[in-house]
Amino acid sequence: FRIWDVQQQQGAAANYNCKQIIKARHKHGKRVSVTAADFSAGIHRSFLIALACNDGSIQLFDHKSHCQRPKKIIENAHVSGSDTSYIGFDRIDTHLFISRGGLLDSTMKLWDVRMVSRGEPVHTWPSLWNVTSRCNVIESPDHRLYATLCSNRKDERSGKSMLCLIDKQSLAEKVRIPISDRAINHVLWHPKINQLFIGGNDAHVRAYYDDTPRSKNGVLLCAKRKYKKQHLEQQMQYFRIINPNALRVYKKRDQILADKRKKALLQHKPEGPHIGIGVGGRINTESFSAMVYRSQEKNVMSQVDPRDRLLLFDEKAKQQPEFTGIYSINQPQQVFQLNDEHDIEANQIVNQLYTKMPGARQYNAVLDEDESTSS
Repeated sequence: FRIWDVQQQQGAAANYNCKQIIKARHKHGKRVSVTAADFSAGIHRSFLIALACNDGSIQLFDHKSHCQRPKKIIENAHVSGSDTSYIGFDRIDTHLFISRGGLLDSTMKLWDVRMVSRGEPVHTWPSLWNVTSRCNVIESPDHRLYATLCSNRKDERSGKSMLCLIDKQSLAEKVRIPISDRAINHVLWHPKINQLFIGGNDAHVRAYYDDTPRSKNGVLLCAKRKYKKQHLEQQMQYFRIINPNALRVYKKRDQILADKRKKALLQHKPEGPHIGIGVGGRINTESFSAMVYRSQEKNVMSQVDPRDRLLLFDEKAKQQPEFTGIYSINQPQQVFQLNDEHDIEANQIVNQLYTKMPGARQYNAVLDEDESTSS
């Protein structure tokens, strides 16, 4: 348990110093963990520090003795192994302090520092079931009541977590107010605005208030306001999208077959190049004979004048005027691009050169036949 000096430095980036470290130990010298702690109201700068340990004991340290050893020890104050959820001194009578049992301890006990040696509490409240290690005990602003929480696990009468109010004078339980179906952890009673706040495991904070002027501000500022309607996008941030057409059952048969063909095409392994004797219409394109045959081929058509080839069909156009007869009306006089003398000489030189090539014999023979017929 560490004591820090928070008044030495102030601000967001303040580095507080640890003034003292208190080590709680078992009666046999074994160290135990502290689950709850509180300071008594100091008189002349002297006060007690009460520590509740997980071995069920309560240890009281005197600030004057530098907290080396506990001044008083209450053994078996609560069930050993349970985490005592709260311990606190009375704000009016500093000799009294109250402790609240943890998960396995369903009691709340009132102790007197002057009678600690007896090992017995002043009063014990049973049947205050607690399923959490954060349940606390508070006093009302007028110091007339104790308020604590009771979880709903073993409550057979109501089955709900409840707020318990206890009278400080008579030490009698006054009333239990049902709060929630789930466990509740913490309660706070604000002294200035006189409003009660309760938080629990159901992720809700409940506020209880009285009519004015006893309760002021706080939740009263918004209690009488009308509820603002929220848009659908604000109420539900995440929607569950259901798309039945994505299921295989709702797909059409054609779409399923198309998906199969597409999948088969993606998984198809292409055939490698054919090597050896041709089989099934496939020939060996990588052989030496195929290479020689490709080297002898010449692209003769790329060296032919397209105008000369088109003029060969002029006679057929005159014999069958149903396809070209419209030009005799729209264009009675034919317009052609006439070759110059330089073009004629260049064509003759090219024809003489390609006439001697072996690959151009067949094509030249066709040209000679066409020229003879036309002449």
